[in-house]
Amino acid sequence: EPLRFVQVDRVFLDVPGPHPGLPSEPERFLLLASGLAQPPAWAEKPRAYDHFDLKGDAAALLGHLGVDSLWVHGYTEPFLDDATSFLISWTYGTIGRGGAVREEVLRAFDVEPPAYVLEIDIEALEEHLPGRRTYREPARFPAVKRDLSLVVPGDVSYGDIEAAVRAAA
Repeated sequence: EPLRFVQVDRVFLDVPGPHPGLPSEPERFLLLASGLAQPPAWAEKPRAYDHFDLKGDAAALLGHLGVDSLWVHGYTEPFLDDATSFLISWTYGTIGRGGAVREEVLRAFDVEPPAYVLEIDIEALEEHLPGRRTYREPARFPAVKRDLSLVVPGDVSYGDIEAAVRAAA
């Protein structure tokens, strides 16, 4: 099944924080994904979630926030697979990291591979957000590329209209 876990919370790092004698506690966004890329459908064969899906999810999130970023591949982290790992950075530093979790790490937690993780530093992301966003009500009458209205006799069936349109296509 498709499995997606999202959490925003503080993490505790073994580095000095802003308060003497206490660890650093930055806030992080975490996405953990495994299983199928999407639920099975009649038009598509089931496909396992992979690092391209993870990058797509990360790019969609950052794009929705209006954040420009650079991707650095082959990032080395003890719990990530070197071949599928990446850093997300911008001009002034790193925003996040992600990739496939190493099989030995997953087995240690009795998790069936593969699983993919994305971690984003919330404070670094906030510094990179482009200005303030405001709500704008959608247009009451949105633009339409094509609009077609037909007046046909009542004895003409939908199937006849559909057949004529398909034949003309």
